[in-house]
Amino acid sequence: MTDLKPVFSKDKFSSAFKISGAVLARGRFARIKKCTSEGESRPDACVKEVMKSRAGKSLQNDINHEVTILQMAKSQSVNNILRIIDAFDENRYYLVLEFCAGGELFDHLPYGKEYTPKTHTITNFKRAMLQIATGLSWMHKNDILHLDLKPQNILLKTSDFTSTDFVIADFGLSRFLENGKENIQLMVGTPGYCSPEVLKFQTLTLAADIFSLGCCFYVMLTGEMPFDGDDGDKKDFAQQTFTNIEFMKESYSNEIFHRDKQAKILVENMLRKNPSERVSIEKVIDDKFFGDKTKCESTSSKTTIDCSFSYNSDSSKEEKYQNSDECFLTDDDNKFNNGYSKSDFRSPLKPLNRRLSKRPAEEMLPTSPDILPDSKKPVLLIYYYFAPVPFSSNFVDNFSSITSAI
Repeated sequence: MTDLKPVFSKDKFSSAFKISGAVLARGRFARIKKCTSEGESRPDACVKEVMKSRAGKSLQNDINHEVTILQMAKSQSVNNILRIIDAFDENRYYLVLEFCAGGELFDHLPYGKEYTPKTHTITNFKRAMLQIATGLSWMHKNDILHLDLKPQNILLKTSDFTSTDFVIADFGLSRFLENGKENIQLMVGTPGYCSPEVLKFQTLTLAADIFSLGCCFYVMLTGEMPFDGDDGDKKDFAQQTFTNIEFMKESYSNEIFHRDKQAKILVENMLRKNPSERVSIEKVIDDKFFGDKTKCESTSSKTTIDCSFSYNSDSSKEEKYQNSDECFLTDDDNKFNNGYSKSDFRSPLKPLNRRLSKRPAEEMLPTSPDILPDSKKPVLLIYYYFAPVPFSSNFVDNFSSITSAI
């Protein structure tokens, strides 16, 4: 493991920066706001405010990993990794990051709100893919495992999709490996992008990121998720998704894979069930699919802000919660329709459906799996390994038998 440690400023955040706007993005345990520097002139910036703990567990280890990696990338002038400006450890963690005008790659995917056929061509998506792979290559050369690669964590420096640079963000789940072989077993990430070994709680290698990147490439090419369950059957959506990953039930029927055989070969080689059979990130970059790589290089050395949460322009409800250390999601964010009473629910997970333009309303999960009927436990149990909520030990003991039956 690297000997590097995060460096937090000795100054107060309020003495160096000033909040200059409403919330740009929010998650369950963090929110992002526009900010400006006090005194010296600096680039446009945002601050990512992170709670100190969740469900009684300290977030210090996650924040240390994130800050260390971002500062390491900054010191080496890595182009396709989010650039950090400063970090503060106070009553909350404050990560000051450069502003990203283009937002999330998610919004630029086929069927996304920013997608237009004229600008979002296969050539420009190839450029995005290669830049993302280049950023991941730097991580893997330094034995860094991201563990949450997805379009929401890929950011655009500018709003012009034809010329913007792309950066990888949100390293809160990342881990350092010892020569790529440290015995790490974690069940974290985002359903639909997780590798089979993550879902089965097996030892992880750098190949777990390759699987997630393959899912990203798939959705960039098609606008569909490779493993998501049926749109019309929300009841079994989660179970179908995890079963599809376990049995590798991805489909290559989309027209793009018939027109470009090399695209199909590349994605197939990234989505192998056996981690040892997946291609390395170097082979991804050198793949014939990308052709002339000079057209795909970054246009500058500057990078941007972590805007990896869903954008929310409504700032009125933020005033009520801006001084609270409670979950940053408000009641207005918690929209659901699944037959359970509102008092039984907490913050949502937001799974994607096959067609991004038809993804469902946020799904809510009970505060404890023990209140679920037996028929629903196999579906929702795995979700609890992706969310920081406590549940009974006897329910955990049944995890292996339940997942083996799925």
